[in-house]
Amino acid sequence: MDQRISAAIPAADLDSILKSVSDINTKLPFLVGLDPVTFKRLVKVNNTRIPFVEQALALSGHNALLVPQFCDLAEANKDLNLYHDLDKIIAPLSNLLRMLEQTKAAAGSEAYQSARAIYEMAKSGKKKGIVGFETSADQLKVFFEHHGRNNKAPDIPIT
Repeated sequence: MDQRISAAIPAADLDSILKSVSDINTKLPFLVGLDPVTFKRLVKVNNTRIPFVEQALALSGHNALLVPQFCDLAEANKDLNLYHDLDKIIAPLSNLLRMLEQTKAAAGSEAYQSARAIYEMAKSGKKKGIVGFETSADQLKVFFEHHGRNNKAPDIPIT
């Protein structure tokens, strides 16, 4: 088996990491969680549209007649600054999240490969009539029985 990951997170480090995440959430109390419909309706700004936003806001700062009465220029500039600040936070966190997800996937894959090898050994032992292997093989077999569309793992106590 290909062993890419051989690591553990000490409990104290895990607690510290989770506290750091909590601290980040605490420092950003204005973050919103939009429902999918609302999020989809937002006009999306990206690297190609930000120069337009910056230029329009800069021009309006030099000519107040460009600003419609319903626009709050100070608030628009505050939003733009927040956009840039969040971008600075998101970039390293996105990379970290990607590495966390890939490491989790690799660790899960390795654990699953070992579990499959154990199951294959249990099945082989069951066929040969080795004592105790039948029970193990039967307990593991239920994880591969399909139960329609809801392929939820069975609730089986670990013995």
